[in-house]
Amino acid sequence: MLDTLLSVFSAKHKLYKNLKLKPFIDTRLVNSDSIAMTDVFPFHQIKDSLCMTGISPTNFVPGKNIVLNPHAKDNDSISYLGQDTQNHKPFYISTFAEELAEVFNPIFAEIIHLETPCLLDLSEIGGFSNSKSDLSQYRSIDDFVKNACPDYISDVSMENLDRMLLWPEIRLLNSPDTTTDQFFIYGWSPKIFVQNAGGSHHMAAAHYLAKKLSQCVPIQGKVSLNLISSKALQNFDSKYAAFAVPDDALIDMGNDLSESGLEYQLVFFREREVNFIFFKKNDQNARVISLFNNLHASLNGALKSAVQAQFKNEALLTVMSANLSDTSEDQFFSTRPHLAEIYNHVQNEICLSGPKPTSPTI
Repeated sequence: MLDTLLSVFSAKHKLYKNLKLKPFIDTRLVNSDSIAMTDVFPFHQIKDSLCMTGISPTNFVPGKNIVLNPHAKDNDSISYLGQDTQNHKPFYISTFAEELAEVFNPIFAEIIHLETPCLLDLSEIGGFSNSKSDLSQYRSIDDFVKNACPDYISDVSMENLDRMLLWPEIRLLNSPDTTTDQFFIYGWSPKIFVQNAGGSHHMAAAHYLAKKLSQCVPIQGKVSLNLISSKALQNFDSKYAAFAVPDDALIDMGNDLSESGLEYQLVFFREREVNFIFFKKNDQNARVISLFNNLHASLNGALKSAVQAQFKNEALLTVMSANLSDTSEDQFFSTRPHLAEIYNHVQNEICLSGPKPTSPTI
């Protein structure tokens, strides 16, 4: 018994000692500055990675990187840190995912679909979900159209603007009753995206030409919102500390961490080629959390920054206000307490310093 206790203490001391020697790794948990909807950091998708308990490590080959998690309760929930032999990526099967998911997942409510279509001006569009071109290369729609389809804007005239707007793949304008295209807003991104099936080049050209010609181009569509609950985030932050750990760093610390006797949770997040490690906030984990704060980017901190961006999101206020124009706030928010909380925060943050944004009229 004494040998076991000393072994755990020694392993924990070794972990702390090694962590002190590591440099800070600044994993960027931020949106990329582009017009691609996919470049918004997908915080909401982390919750989809919390359902790994009970998966068998079928692609694993036992070796030095495979570590038995000492906190596994039984053979069905044994956790392994290892290497996927097909993709050469580390993989982790977790043990307290369900407990963590109950606290983490409410941070991101289901995507909210607003019933009332929102009327915007084309100039308010900030990006697209799909294109034949690589949207990630471009920081603005002007940059996109000048490089990807310069011939579309060589003639700066009303006739050419009309020609671009009549392109059938701009479905929000030309087939509004049948299209599935819509506007999409992430609370932590200032951009209004068009979730489109096509027409990005022609819409971008029309966007550019309308601005050059000082023309308002009303465009109407349904809106979907992906938002963060600040109350749920506060609850999570009071119970857990989470950090972004790259593959190499995870493998490097694997044995030390697993043998330390500390309770932790790893999430394998391939959407951004990073892993997240979660610690419960308790006395036992206080020191390792302090060390990780000096080594790795904090997911808690990144989510808090995302909430602050959401509170200042004028595009978000614009589309929610449009949905309130035909109904009372009580009626609109009666089944949306999560949305009411966000709307009140955004309204207070923005409207105290200026008038409420309004949608264009035809």
